[in-house]
Amino acid sequence: MDLSSLLHVAISPVISTLQPNDPLELRVTVRNAATHGITLLKWNSPLDERAGKLGIFSARDIVDGTLLEGDVIMANRKLPPTREDLVCIEPGSEIEGQIKLLPLSFQKGRKYQVQGKWRWMSAWRGGLDNSLELVEKPEVTNSAECKTNVVEVEII
Repeated sequence: MDLSSLLHVAISPVISTLQPNDPLELRVTVRNAATHGITLLKWNSPLDERAGKLGIFSARDIVDGTLLEGDVIMANRKLPPTREDLVCIEPGSEIEGQIKLLPLSFQKGRKYQVQGKWRWMSAWRGGLDNSLELVEKPEVTNSAECKTNVVEVEII
């Protein structure tokens, strides 16, 4: 079974009504629906501290469908990952984080739909005990595309 299918990722805007130049901040919640812990490599996912700069999240005008594209960075990573690059989510529990997206070209008087899309780079059953050894033998590598829910923000 693809472990990524047992992880449910939801986003919600910290503030859903913004001024055109306000940064968009999102609350991210990842819930483990499995009966066992799942350890994840956070890189290039909504759990990555750089998630708001990596192009994971997009905003689309609700009326005309225009996709807003912000600046995106490319992160070089040093292997092997450190313990801080990993997170274990216990069975039936969730973790939360908050991210700030790079500035987007929001237009006053418009509403936008925001969603995240990514692939978990590595995931495996169990905790962090032997996780650094398992990074090279994950149960999930380049999982199927994962998506968050869609949220709306209004620009006033």
